[in-house]
Amino acid sequence: MQTSMYVHHEKIFICNLATNLRGAYGDFTRVVKQLYNVHTNQWFLHWENCQKDGAKAARQFYRRPYFISNSLDLTGSNWVLMSSDFRGRVYKKIDPSETLMMLYQIRGFNHIRLSPRDACRDNCPELLTTLNEGEILVVENLLWIMEYIPGEEGDNLGIISEVSWPSME
Repeated sequence: MQTSMYVHHEKIFICNLATNLRGAYGDFTRVVKQLYNVHTNQWFLHWENCQKDGAKAARQFYRRPYFISNSLDLTGSNWVLMSSDFRGRVYKKIDPSETLMMLYQIRGFNHIRLSPRDACRDNCPELLTTLNEGEILVVENLLWIMEYIPGEEGDNLGIISEVSWPSME
């Protein structure tokens, strides 16, 4: 992914940054610069593009799936999940603001855990899967909590698009 588009674009605002890279807590520019260091290995990184400019930049890496109605709004925030040879055991939680999200697995794979929220707890089992390159997972956030562990081998890239339902006004 072209991370340089974030380093050189000062208007882009990210939030919910999480990484295992040391010394970079909350400083996205420092994190991205560490990724260019040849000695940086076994890392994960995810963030939310909270501002429209950042979300628009990330949308160049995916298209609206054919099965998603044009009446749904995909222009809100999105998340980027990146890793390289990371061997994690703890799931990383994604906390979206919209009611529906789509995870596009662009490269590599991610291990996914969907845990039922209170509304579904008595009727829904926990679901575990691996999302492979080229696959899309659609999650209804009122029923499920989504967490992931980055794939252990090679480079991984996933993008989550938050989807808004049309306004009934």
